[in-house]
Amino acid sequence: MHQGLRRAPSAELLRGVFDAAISVYLDRFLNVPPAHLPEPDDEPIEELDALLAALPRLLDRQQQVNEAGSLVARYLNGGGDPERLMATLGGTLLREDRNFHTIQAIEAAFHQFNLLRGTPESSHVLVAAARYLAAHAPTMRAEGQTYQIAHRLHRGERLYAEPERVLATVLFIDVVGSTARAAEVGDQRWAELLRSYRAVVRAELARYQGREIEAAGDAVLAIFDGTARAIRCARAITNGVRRLGIETRAGLHAGEVEVEGDRVSGIVVHIAARVMAQAKPGTVCVTSTVKDLVAGSAIVFDDWGVHMLKGVPGEWRLFAVPG
Repeated sequence: MHQGLRRAPSAELLRGVFDAAISVYLDRFLNVPPAHLPEPDDEPIEELDALLAALPRLLDRQQQVNEAGSLVARYLNGGGDPERLMATLGGTLLREDRNFHTIQAIEAAFHQFNLLRGTPESSHVLVAAARYLAAHAPTMRAEGQTYQIAHRLHRGERLYAEPERVLATVLFIDVVGSTARAAEVGDQRWAELLRSYRAVVRAELARYQGREIEAAGDAVLAIFDGTARAIRCARAITNGVRRLGIETRAGLHAGEVEVEGDRVSGIVVHIAARVMAQAKPGTVCVTSTVKDLVAGSAIVFDDWGVHMLKGVPGEWRLFAVPG
């Protein structure tokens, strides 16, 4: 949008800025504490060529976001050539599993750097670009999928198959007020709390035979082939993480989902996410579908009445599972 407005400014194009801003605001995976810019220190600057050579190796490892940003800041603070740095960052885009959106993001960063060239803020853009690349480096799961695809091609197998549709209970759970809590306790303590939180979640998923599909920040998506187990798992996670001083909210819905490899999709997933959004801190919220599926299980529900779920047609009766 920025480049489009520079080339042909118009009121119609300006509307796209607001659309993009709302998209960012609604993106739950950006709900993380703001990162502090690396600051120059009194330590001697490393040899600039060695720093550049270390950058691609750093991006080949996971969870190196802060380290990548710090390395770029040290390079620029030491008088390094931005053109050589951008060439190195651009070269990392040639690695396996690089996607189109990452290429777009880095290209936009380079454009922005050239617009700010000569100002202190210009270095911030390249620090952010390095952090973005580190955050979007291929995960261990993605690498494993790549190897599996290569092996299947070697054996002459078909790579495409229709997604399987299965009945499942979908659980969405996240931490209430995570941004405020992170700001309150600081980055290091928040990272420790997140690790403990994920350990509790994964232990309970294993205990109740749930399958973790996706975890981003403090949000977790999982599926179950038993509805009662899904409810008890959500309740166990809620009670378990409370000992850490963390409150969660959970949402459950059940129905047919499409399963394709490690991915799950379908309207049931979206409804479960919307149900979670209706949950209060420390509660497990479910649809009437979930309640009906566990009739006779002795699980007790509180009727929360009828609700409208954003983006989902019709009215939905929701229930809470008391602790």
